[in-house]
Amino acid sequence: MNGKIGISRLLLLCPTLVGMVLLTTTSVRSENGLYAGALICGPSGASPAFTQSVTLALRDGAGEWSSGKPGQDGYHISTLSVAPDGTARVSGHYLVGLDKRLTELTGHAESRSIKAAGRRGPRDCHLALDRPPPSVASAPYRLPYNVDALRARVRQVTRVRACPDAEAAPHDLLVEGFYRRDDQTYSHIDPDRLDAYNRTLKPIRAFESAVSLMADHALRTSADNSEPSDCTVSLLDGWASIGALLGTMSSQGAYERKWSTITYALAFAETLPSARGLQASRISGWLRTIGDRVAIYYMQPPGGRMSDRANNHAYWAALSVVATGLASQDGDLFDWGMARFNAALDDIDADGFLALELARAGKALHYHRFSLEPLLLLAHIARANHVEIPPAGEAALRRLVHRVRLGLDDPRAFAERSARTQDEAGRSRGDWAWAELALALFDDPGLAARIAPLRPLSVRWLGGDLTLRYARP
Repeated sequence: MNGKIGISRLLLLCPTLVGMVLLTTTSVRSENGLYAGALICGPSGASPAFTQSVTLALRDGAGEWSSGKPGQDGYHISTLSVAPDGTARVSGHYLVGLDKRLTELTGHAESRSIKAAGRRGPRDCHLALDRPPPSVASAPYRLPYNVDALRARVRQVTRVRACPDAEAAPHDLLVEGFYRRDDQTYSHIDPDRLDAYNRTLKPIRAFESAVSLMADHALRTSADNSEPSDCTVSLLDGWASIGALLGTMSSQGAYERKWSTITYALAFAETLPSARGLQASRISGWLRTIGDRVAIYYMQPPGGRMSDRANNHAYWAALSVVATGLASQDGDLFDWGMARFNAALDDIDADGFLALELARAGKALHYHRFSLEPLLLLAHIARANHVEIPPAGEAALRRLVHRVRLGLDDPRAFAERSARTQDEAGRSRGDWAWAELALALFDDPGLAARIAPLRPLSVRWLGGDLTLRYARP
């Protein structure tokens, strides 16, 4: 898909190496951000040459990449540092059995690229990294609604809720999923695993609820009362101050962090005027670090047909990274997420289906609806920030909206395409929350009538009360 974003799907999903030329430059401190590329190493004896995909976030002149498990055969870790004069150095090691071998490369950085050459053990290697080109959007990045205008609708001071106590902030999140281990479609829930999942995530869910509740309350409270906004900022600062969720993540833990961070980032963007200098810096830095880690994972090539780097997880990752970019005013994060959004619209087929979500068997309709949610919010953020959605992409999004809308009332088309009877859907209020976002983009009187008795509609991972934020007055 072509658009003004300008980051190719190839760069997003499978970075490649370009010509190797060492360049000199001045300070690159202002060029910190996301980088993608490759390390190409020549042969060593009978061992052939190889290419290693590299993705990293350069912050304050430093970044790193690694793979494998520390202390085990095959593990490697490398650190990139860029001095103010543009000198780039890579140092690290990798394990061959118990033998530790060193990586040492030197080179230079210019405005949007870093190139270096040297040795990785016995091999001659070259590294080339590039930052994606910037989008048409520019800071300051904006929410899709005007916070002051929403608060101005309040004619009197709303009764103030007490600020809740913050939950204990987890550093690591080692939680497992809740589908059966033998289910390759990830559609059959294991009750015991679901119970363990819910117990482990109880503090995360409680904190999400507290942040979302106070952010909603701030919008329902007149502008002369800052207590709800102050509370939201205080809650976020408590977790940011101790680096919550920046430790070891299981795969499911990384998913949960990705989703939860959308709640935190959008709430912070709404209540930023209440943040004092150090608070604002801490929270922004914390959100940016999480955004970096989400983007780095999803910049790697998909691994297999059901890869989480290609299905609905990639769409939620795009929203998480855009939200953290918006909240921290970080252009690299914002641009990366917007580019991934435009790429995601290519996944919608001519009938409004998503191939990878049809593979979810009896939950195909559920995961189409789940995929639609982040894409609709990304469309709103794109419009608010003058990021072009190509006509073909907008038409595809409309097809997905139409397909999900029809499916929730009559799932037979999903049953036919997935060859499985669909789980119950369309009966709960939450199944229809996406419609509030859709109606704010596209006129549909029938859909408006369908959700009218269900309002207010709310999803924490989409920012909270969607009716409050998006319903036309």
